[in-house]
Amino acid sequence: MAIREAYLEEVSATLRLRLTPLEVFESISEMRAHIDAMAAAYEELGMESEAAMAAALDKFGSSAHIGSVIAEISSKPFVDADAAAFIATLASGSVFGMSLMVLTDYGFAALNHPSANIITLDLQIGGGIGATIAMVAWKTRLSPAAFGAFLAIGLNIFLWFTLYQTYIMLGKPWCNLQLELLLTPAIFILGSACVRFAQIFRRVISASRKTPTRPTAV
Repeated sequence: MAIREAYLEEVSATLRLRLTPLEVFESISEMRAHIDAMAAAYEELGMESEAAMAAALDKFGSSAHIGSVIAEISSKPFVDADAAAFIATLASGSVFGMSLMVLTDYGFAALNHPSANIITLDLQIGGGIGATIAMVAWKTRLSPAAFGAFLAIGLNIFLWFTLYQTYIMLGKPWCNLQLELLLTPAIFILGSACVRFAQIFRRVISASRKTPTRPTAV
């Protein structure tokens, strides 16, 4: 009917300002089906076709208002892009931390006690360390290499006053060198990777938010 199409054209004009042509087409097609179903219901109650269509359109309300509501719902993401990228960075850092922790511990075990098997603890510790570093990496402005180096230096300073001293008291000073050779590159790689993860996911956000410019009529 002409009255229905005129109404839908007014809704389309509002939708075109915020949605893609495909999204406009899908929204209008769905809306047309709802209008027809409602008009059919009024006809079953005894109304004439034109009166039933007018009543159905009146039930939907102002075309400008309904267009704005549909555009708002259709263009709103289910998950905030920043939050999604942060979670992805956190998960990537955690998984990477688990992997490096397992490899580091197996390397140290191979040099000292090959029978040790604490993979569950490695996964827990590695996942926690990876997630923590990923949270810091999300906020840092350092380059991947600079952040990795900062973590490696900080880790060695921390271990020197804790774990390294324990090995010295136990008469196993060679364990210090083994830990340094294993942990320093591992923490450097983890820190660098977390910054890189954050950079990649931020680029994905930036690219997803860019919308093509609509051509203007001349």
